[in-house]
Amino acid sequence: MTPEYGVPEAIWPGKELGLPPPLPQEGFQDSPPLQSESNEDDIAIPHIPLLDRALMSFGTLGPEKKAEFLEEKKNLPPDATIELYHGLNGGLAKALAVLESPNQGVRQMSGPCLALYPVGQFWKPGDAGLRYSIPRRLIEFPGENLSDAKFRVDKGGAVTLMNGLETLPLTEFDGEVMRTERKEDVYEERLVGDTWTDVLVGERIVPLEEGEREAGLKIEEEIGRFSQARETAIMDASQIRQLQTSLSENLPK
Repeated sequence: MTPEYGVPEAIWPGKELGLPPPLPQEGFQDSPPLQSESNEDDIAIPHIPLLDRALMSFGTLGPEKKAEFLEEKKNLPPDATIELYHGLNGGLAKALAVLESPNQGVRQMSGPCLALYPVGQFWKPGDAGLRYSIPRRLIEFPGENLSDAKFRVDKGGAVTLMNGLETLPLTEFDGEVMRTERKEDVYEERLVGDTWTDVLVGERIVPLEEGEREAGLKIEEEIGRFSQARETAIMDASQIRQLQTSLSENLPK
């Protein structure tokens, strides 16, 4: 206590050696944390399914293995689902542009627009694309001649739209957007001999950037809207069939 005012006497390191008190560290503890101008951390992470890049290996199979792969798909029952891929060779922003286009999905321009497996050149790290789930009965494989088919598969696994089908709107066909991860090398400074140097120790997944998150969240909204539209259409079609059945049963015989 100081005798004059009865308050605790200030103590600081080195006072006993005659050193002056340290200067106050302005803004160190009392200042609020700085806010990011972009508020990137406030943007939720979208749940866009990740593509299994191992699926791309099917494109590198030899003729015999590829024929076995196609035959396996061909032998599935009519109501089974076969997944068809369309890579955009672009990121989530490009995928969103496809969903927001008048076609609301893939459009066939010239040549095949889908494949039984992801084609590597269109699914590079950081890319996105669409995966459709199509009933087997709508897919014509080599050697078949299906009058109701809408998709034709060639011997290499490429898929072409047929019988008047030119677009695949997600309001009518079950599909979703997928993306591929980006990775980068991780280095650590280590002593090698007498020299400190950066040594490669692994890799890490690069998180989505702000713009990618925003596009991904909009994609989720669009996919949800398309899914609801398909469900409504199915319910409407079912009600129409029930009404037609009821009317036919009540007709005089």
